[in-house]
Amino acid sequence: MKKVLTFVVIAILILISTFPAFAATPINTLVKQQLDLAKEKDQVERAISDSQSNPKKFLVDNKHELGRKELMNVSNPDDLIYGKAYKVYIANKEVIQDLIDRKNISNALLNTSYEWEIPVKFNNRSVASISIFFGQ
Repeated sequence: MKKVLTFVVIAILILISTFPAFAATPINTLVKQQLDLAKEKDQVERAISDSQSNPKKFLVDNKHELGRKELMNVSNPDDLIYGKAYKVYIANKEVIQDLIDRKNISNALLNTSYEWEIPVKFNNRSVASISIFFGQ
């Protein structure tokens, strides 16, 4: 968990320092980050609505094991709602090098793994999230 958190913090710091690179990102790359327009839309929607895996029920049934204090007041999976999905790129060597070199990263992002992150909310507050990985 600490490694993941460390990676996320480093990635955020790198991204904050490279906002000019994002200004040059083509609009079609940005459009593909919206789930409604993404080619994976059906896969993501199936994954979160799958009656066998039922992510909301899993969160409620395993709230103690997960150690999520935000879930302790949730007793019914139907009380949880999904937030707006967003795309999270998993930086590979090419993306990191382009960031270091202050190059446009849009082409590098086309060749990297990513996941769709779906926030799970209770009483309008994020209590968890679900990630659906699309790797290369």
